[in-house]
Amino acid sequence: MQGWTPVHLAALYVSTGIVMSPPLDGVYLSGPVLYTQDDAITDTFRKCTDDAFPVCPNTLSPNGQTSSCPCTDRKQIRIGGVVHGITTDSFWDAVFAASEQAAEDMGIQLVFDRFEPQVSSEILYKRMSAKILSLCQVSTTCFLLG
Repeated sequence: MQGWTPVHLAALYVSTGIVMSPPLDGVYLSGPVLYTQDDAITDTFRKCTDDAFPVCPNTLSPNGQTSSCPCTDRKQIRIGGVVHGITTDSFWDAVFAASEQAAEDMGIQLVFDRFEPQVSSEILYKRMSAKILSLCQVSTTCFLLG
């Protein structure tokens, strides 16, 4: 889940604009939400939601009719990730495998590399920071999942 979930959620956010609220104290709340005029869902967004945000080359809605919403070419979505997991820590094997599987499932590009062990944690964190900056410099949208 640690590798799969952030990749899926990021791909869904990029392709639909829908984001799950971060949990409060580790708990996702499902209760009533107060909407204001600023939060109102537009007719266009509602239509695209009903049409399940078509993924190119498919332009059909779930009912088989051509959607009026533009399809998303997920092959154009590039998601990068940075974690402190190093190549010699086997815990991260499952996380990286799940992340790669999620990227394949969603049909997106994933840039998620493991770092080699460093002489000190400070050097590792500097390399992580540099990787984050480089990923954000080549992206039109940059946000951190953590």
